[in-house]
Amino acid sequence: MLLETFVEHDRYAGTAYAAANWHRIGHSTGHGRLAAPAAAAKPVRDIWVYPLQPNFRAILTDGRRTDPAKPAGAHHATPSASNQRGENR
Repeated sequence: MLLETFVEHDRYAGTAYAAANWHRIGHSTGHGRLAAPAAAAKPVRDIWVYPLQPNFRAILTDGRRTDPAKPAGAHHATPSASNQRGENR
């Protein structure tokens, strides 16, 4: 469904990934997954993904909330033409 890679932000810009239609979705925190709180920080890395299927969001979310720009539960219904003219009030 998705390929994922991490690119060290301080060393590389990710230009090749951007040119190859990968999507930068964020960055790591600079801590290892299993690191102790006092452990040395790891480099911050940009997270890049490449969709293998055009409908990857629907597959990964099982059809729930596929638009990342809309907050969960924000469903805006378009008013009907009669409501826009002031009828049915």
